[in-house]
Amino acid sequence: MDFIKVIAYTLIYLLSLFEIVLIVRAICSWAPYFRESKVNRIATAITEPIVAPIRNLLMRISFVRRCPIDLSFIVLYLFIGMASSVLSAFVVYA
Repeated sequence: MDFIKVIAYTLIYLLSLFEIVLIVRAICSWAPYFRESKVNRIATAITEPIVAPIRNLLMRISFVRRCPIDLSFIVLYLFIGMASSVLSAFVVYA
């Protein structure tokens, strides 16, 4: 059982790191100076494989296509938060 808790804690930690990279990418996309930076390229390389499929799914909704912001970041951020909460509850109650 302790091994499973270690895995859960590791996943929570990795999800938190991914959230930070996602936020860095969002900030870099807003600031013109950082759009071509190495930090933005690294953050994009890490997050794009997960953001792109979500973006493709959301683009099937007409409201999202007309939306001026990329909602895939918000959806992914919320999903990561929910996954972290579920893992945290598992660790506490297991």
